[in-house]
Amino acid sequence: MTTRQRTKSKPAHYFLHLCTLVEPYDEHNLPLLRHLHDAVFIPLIPNDDNREADGIQLREEFLDEEGPQALSSNFLKKPCSMLEMLIALSRRLEWESSGETWEQPASEWFWVLLDNLGLGDQKYDKNRTDEILDIFVQRTYKRNGEGGLFPMRRNRKDQRKREIWYQMNDWVVENYDEGW
Repeated sequence: MTTRQRTKSKPAHYFLHLCTLVEPYDEHNLPLLRHLHDAVFIPLIPNDDNREADGIQLREEFLDEEGPQALSSNFLKKPCSMLEMLIALSRRLEWESSGETWEQPASEWFWVLLDNLGLGDQKYDKNRTDEILDIFVQRTYKRNGEGGLFPMRRNRKDQRKREIWYQMNDWVVENYDEGW
């Protein structure tokens, strides 16, 4: 399965809700956000299903706000999107950075993650975005994490074989370590 296998029939109001979680968004990056919303996150490494579960949890939060009729039961069975996973991971980074000198809100962490992937400042290109997402999901990025979410300058472990959570922790220590 590749990220090109898209989820379909996602309600527009849920997509707009997700966009409000990563503000600022505008007509410049809306196509990229829509692409991430349509792309499937596929957990290939043990425990990356936790990142998937975090992403799907966003739907439950949305239902709590909007009511049980806001999303169809068919939609709730859809796989986690890349957008959902990235937003949920950004929230984890916000929580981890809470009270630290490097503290940032989840919306800023989201854009840091997109920059790390190589999607942050580029002009949206569907094919290039698919290529970048496939490299990330299939774990064909470099051993040091370059091409993934958490590129490392000094690494001793092959980041392609490590769950996202541990990659994130190593990256935080390397980039923000102030006794964390």
